[in-house]
Amino acid sequence: MLKTLVETICKNIRTMDVVARYGGDEFVLVLPETGVENAERVMKRIVEALKEKNISISYGMLEISEFETIGDVYKEVDKRMYGMKKSKTNNT
Repeated sequence: MLKTLVETICKNIRTMDVVARYGGDEFVLVLPETGVENAERVMKRIVEALKEKNISISYGMLEISEFETIGDVYKEVDKRMYGMKKSKTNNT
């Protein structure tokens, strides 16, 4: 499943974008020179492509320039991802 996930992400991002495994089943996707609106479109494409493969994901998205340290970025994106995950569980 992880291989399919990464392949799907890579098919839906630019060569300048970066996808990296951050934890067991967590990944970081960096979209340089991309505003939040465009990043949301990218994520929508990825989510839709994964649905076709019966894979669902939760994610957190943010503009990193708002934060002072990379640690702060990871804390906030984790918070947002788990918020989405909790929301999905409550709406199922």
